[in-house]
Amino acid sequence: MLNTVDYYERQSQALLGYALPQVWLLHANELNAATYASLVAGVQRRGYRVVGLDEALKDPAYARGEEGYDGRRGPSWLHRWAMGAGMPESFYAGEPLVPRWVLDLTGQASE
Repeated sequence: MLNTVDYYERQSQALLGYALPQVWLLHANELNAATYASLVAGVQRRGYRVVGLDEALKDPAYARGEEGYDGRRGPSWLHRWAMGAGMPESFYAGEPLVPRWVLDLTGQASE
């Protein structure tokens, strides 16, 4: 998960020119419950601070809406905005994969 945080920080820097206040969705499940404290500690060691949704959404990037995206599910807001900006395919490279053991624990065949 921390690799994913790092990935999206790089995506934010590349697309917006700064580190966007991220909105982090964690599902209520046993795996997240067991790792939540270490996950928060990990991002805090990286210099992040936890803020509420209202504060994060004050960033002007969120005013972009869904321009460039026309699906019900899918990519992060950064990737939706990158689609709207016409970013090349190479922009999306390097996103960490969910480890097989996590997929196995959740009963999922793939991401």
